[in-house]
Amino acid sequence: MTNNNALISLLNDNRLTGSNYLDWKRKLIRVLKAEKIHNVLTSDEPPLPKTTDGDDFIVWESFKQKDALATGYILNSIDKSMQSSCDDMETAKEVMKHLETTFGKQDHLAHQRISPALFALKMTDGTTILDHMMKLNKHFQDLEGFGTLFDLDFKLRSFLPHSLMYMGHSL
Repeated sequence: MTNNNALISLLNDNRLTGSNYLDWKRKLIRVLKAEKIHNVLTSDEPPLPKTTDGDDFIVWESFKQKDALATGYILNSIDKSMQSSCDDMETAKEVMKHLETTFGKQDHLAHQRISPALFALKMTDGTTILDHMMKLNKHFQDLEGFGTLFDLDFKLRSFLPHSLMYMGHSL
């Protein structure tokens, strides 16, 4: 864990107020990734081992510690008026699911806006490959912030202009 004050201030300066859900979530995920605890949002808690001996207990205990830290980051980065709605939730995954349900409609609308823009984007004459790649990368990052994942091959096919795709190289 980094215990980096810059990460904490990133969340403090960008508290979830409701209408800023998308930006807040993107920044929260960055912080949780930097702390190497983001996996608790997508992983199920391992079962409680029968004994405290062995690797199963170490895995369970590590998960619980990461989950508690992630939950702390989440709850401390939302507006105080929203924190009480999360009181009965025990895991970071539950809290995020609740916030997604409450404020996630913005995600769906943004996803509907960004997806067509990404797939309609064509490299025009006079545009450098770098400029084109930067535009595409921005759209990919926006969609990945909403949970849509793309493999590298798909991204490369999107980045390369059609005329370069078949110049004797296959992806």
